[in-house]
Amino acid sequence: SNHRPQTIIIITQNPSSTSTNCINITQKPTMAELFTPKQLEDDPEEDWHFYLTGSFADLATKGGWTFEELFAYVDEDGRVAWTGDECCVLPTDMDPPEHHESYTITMMIEDAVVMSGADGDDDGNDKDKPKKRKLSITAPNSEHAASTIEGIFLLCARNQTPLNVAFKLFATNPRQKFPTVSKEAMQAAVGDGIQSLSFQFCALDQTTIQAVSEKIGDLELRQSVVDGGWEASLSSESSAISTLKLSCTQPEFVKIIPSLGSSQKVETLELLLHFWLQGDWFRQFCNDALKSSKSRIKSLAISYLDINDDGWSMLLESLHHHPTLETLDLCFTEKFVDTFRRLDAERRTKRTEAVLKLVEANATIKTIVWPDFQQDAEIMKDVTAKLEQRILK
Repeated sequence: SNHRPQTIIIITQNPSSTSTNCINITQKPTMAELFTPKQLEDDPEEDWHFYLTGSFADLATKGGWTFEELFAYVDEDGRVAWTGDECCVLPTDMDPPEHHESYTITMMIEDAVVMSGADGDDDGNDKDKPKKRKLSITAPNSEHAASTIEGIFLLCARNQTPLNVAFKLFATNPRQKFPTVSKEAMQAAVGDGIQSLSFQFCALDQTTIQAVSEKIGDLELRQSVVDGGWEASLSSESSAISTLKLSCTQPEFVKIIPSLGSSQKVETLELLLHFWLQGDWFRQFCNDALKSSKSRIKSLAISYLDINDDGWSMLLESLHHHPTLETLDLCFTEKFVDTFRRLDAERRTKRTEAVLKLVEANATIKTIVWPDFQQDAEIMKDVTAKLEQRILK
């Protein structure tokens, strides 16, 4: 049990001898020693509030805690763990303190390594699926939450099982600021304890995004913004990002285009764009990012609201000479099929001919996925035959 004291045995040796000369036995601090009851002035009968007596460093070093033990302490018995004077960690189904209602970070965690027979959820019905859990971090603002987020990164770095972690803020406009965390704390966790990282509806500063980009291989930004742009992160030689998932507004996407064109590390690019693929910005994306000689993308997936015929031709032609692309996946963000997007026979033929030309021009491509109802069935037979022959070689 996470609530049972544990013994740590430390064996020391005499420097001048090969024999052991003493054994020091220290007791791992109990939960009661690490957290003490906290009585609220406005509601003294709430007895589920506990205050961290030391620091996260004490939890990690003296207590030997990992993130899993913090989660168990808070979640199992419905505790509110005050990790600072104005910040607390609590289960997501509990209401935050009244003066914390405007700033809540939801932390979503799942195991990056799936253990055979592990339960994915509390009901025990999801065998062999990643174990998922959630916590809330609440505070009056991002500044008060910074030390707690930094401490959580510290505990994640000690976790025995690598984690996929997502941080989600309220979907406000403008976006709320994600706490600024020291580069050392973040990089200690990212890449070791944390395998993939997602920021959702967050405003991120350069310090955070650069620290993350140097260590993390799998990064998602969902409807988030980066203050000052991406140039210092994606285009840097020190960037470690190989999988990048983006969902953002059109103005925010325009900011990242130059960095996508100069990145030599991104191999998987997933774009969830709730707008039309057309116009000058889309031409810039095709010319500056996809046609870039530096691009090393192997898998490109774009979900979009719609794309006109000129945009379709522009996109596929920009990939004719791409040196590394193997998989292209194009689909709608809205999955329904209507008459407007079904296209007439002539337009289906032109779009499928453009796909055939791409396959003939670029020998690295092995897989193309796009809406069936926009395809010319006869021409697709040629496309499929060429791709199958290529895969078999």
